[in-house]
Formats: sequence, structure tokens, C-alpha cells
Amino acid sequence: MHIAFTTEDTTTTAFFLIHSNTLEASSLTHYHFLEIDKIPYYLVVSRNHPLAKRNSVKLKDIEQEHHFILCQKSTFSTLEFAKQTWDIENLHPTFESVDNRLTLLMKLSQNAGVSLLPAYMIKGYEDKLTLIPLEDFHSTVYRIMGINDLHSFRGRLIFLEEMRKLLHI
Repeated sequence: MHIAFTTEDTTTTAFFLIHSNTLEASSLTHYHFLEIDKIPYYLVVSRNHPLAKRNSVKLKDIEQEHHFILCQKSTFSTLEFAKQTWDIENLHPTFESVDNRLTLLMKLSQNAGVSLLPAYMIKGYEDKLTLIPLEDFHSTVYRIMGINDLHSFRGRLIFLEEMRKLLHI
């Protein structure tokens, strides 16, 4: 099955289905990846987190936080890719993978850490979580982890190198 998405609404729906393990990322071979970049990512924290009252944050502000990454499988390659993505900014936070959305939202609402997510991912937890805009976030590089099973580890590293060249880093 091949799906072609062209509107922002279907893009949001597709990401929700991927992250909730309802849609296989491999079925998105004809996906227009420019549409993905229209979905902003935010720092997601609990309402009682020290950063919750801020209007925006920079990556350096959240380097010391414990970061949760939503991925379908807890693999070394996903965590290693996350670390290398942050290495582009010369930042080195700690990471933990979480394999489903509800567990992630529960951990975030209990103030166990932070996560970088699109706004639609916190649906149902809006009263417990806060979205904070990121000032200096290269979302194009990071969001590849959102479709982590679509690419092999080697393929992701090649992509990361290409993004470093594009960003002149």
C-alpha cells in the first residue's frame, strides 16, 4: 500500500498513526517530505516543570534535561542517532527511548524528563503538559528519528552527514 499525502491535515494524521504504531512508516515511500517540515516541534514538559513558564527555550537550556525519545523499538542505533544529532550543536543530554505514546505522556506528566514532539502528540494530556517553542532547533535533522524504522542505522548516518554539509557544520 502506497499513500501520498499533500495537505497539512493528512500530514498530522499520518504522523499520529506512525507514532501510535497504527501505520507502517514503510508505506510512506511516496510521501512529500517537505510537508513534514510544516509540522513544528516543541519542548514538551509537565505543567510543574521549571521551564513550563518560559515563552521559548534554546537547545542549550535543555541540555541537562533527561530526554525521552518515542521510537517503535528500543535500539542502540536510535539512541546513537539521537546523540549524534545533538552533537551537531555540541550538546550532550541523556536519552531514554519509550516505545509507546501513552507511556511517554505519562512519564512527561510525572516530570520524569522532557521530549521534543509535535503538538498533536500530547492530545488528551493538554491539561498536564506544556508546549514550549524552540528558538534554535534544526527540526529537519531531528525529525528523521520520528520515522526511525524507515531507514537503517547506516542510512541515517549518511543522512546526518549530508545535513551537516548542508548546514555547513
